[in-house]
Amino acid sequence: MANQLMDMKKAKILGAIVSLSFLSIHVVMILLFHHCGVWPMFYFNIFSILFYIGSFWVLHREKLFFYVVSVYLEVMLHMSLAVFFTGWNNGFQITMIGMNILLFFSEYLGRSMRYRHVPALPFSCFGMVCYTACYLVSYFHPAPYVLPEQVSFWLQIAWGIIVFVINILFLHIFVLLTFYSEAFLAKQAGQDKLTGLPNRHYIADYLHKLEDAEDLTKYWVAMADIDNFKRVNDTYGHNCGDFVLKTIAEIIRSTMKEAEVCRWGGEEFLMLGHLSSCTVPPEEQLDALRRNISEYTFYYDQQKLKLTITIGLAYHQPETTVTDWINLADKKLYAGKCTGKNKVVA
Repeated sequence: MANQLMDMKKAKILGAIVSLSFLSIHVVMILLFHHCGVWPMFYFNIFSILFYIGSFWVLHREKLFFYVVSVYLEVMLHMSLAVFFTGWNNGFQITMIGMNILLFFSEYLGRSMRYRHVPALPFSCFGMVCYTACYLVSYFHPAPYVLPEQVSFWLQIAWGIIVFVINILFLHIFVLLTFYSEAFLAKQAGQDKLTGLPNRHYIADYLHKLEDAEDLTKYWVAMADIDNFKRVNDTYGHNCGDFVLKTIAEIIRSTMKEAEVCRWGGEEFLMLGHLSSCTVPPEEQLDALRRNISEYTFYYDQQKLKLTITIGLAYHQPETTVTDWINLADKKLYAGKCTGKNKVVA
């Protein structure tokens, strides 16, 4: 299932923020290298600035895989050259470490969006090799340019802050995406896709939690079943059956506003209510629901359908388990089915 919280539009916005940030950094760097006379890096920064301007077009074309790989390689090359020409003590190499979070974040987005993603692990290993190589080269090969001590001091602080910001920002986004994705999946797991009502798994879990927390004798439960629903499917097809289920779910939801409603399975619906919140007795509420459905005309594919439901109502008795309670409502429903249907049996 694709991540419903992140789509192509949002991914492009994140990419544009990264490109704009990196572009701003390179504008500052080109001024710095010009001021310090580090001409190889000055000219490379011209290339980098043009590169990040072009990256907006790549994002616009939705070439996210190419975008991530090219940005990563540009940063690796840029920082490697900066260390080679100016030395290890200016902190350029710290950015290589910060890029790992962008790699893994992009892989997460690619996987969750079912889009071609960058394999973060091998690229991160490549980054580690570049980082180590930069140290070895700078140790055995003195840098041809030396930046002023004060510039080196502020560069180390700046790169440290930049890497912290990258890590904090994207880890925060990752935590939020993970949290809301889990909440979304939990909701999906507890929701019937056809009717939009909670499903059997959700209401069963809810009832067992309720059993541990409250006195269930204050509650009532009802099981409703559409009469002769198989005939609807056999006569008009399963699409019509789905239409009927969705429509009846809407009628139940709008009528039983004081109760929890779920699709129990097939053509069965379960309702759960608290006696203290009932403005009218449950029997009257359920009979009103029965009448609403029996009086409703279903229009499907130029056909008119009239349907009824049968409902079994059960109040919780002391020492009765949730399973036995629901079974009691189901037995009363069955009794109603056997004695004429279109009725409420309490």
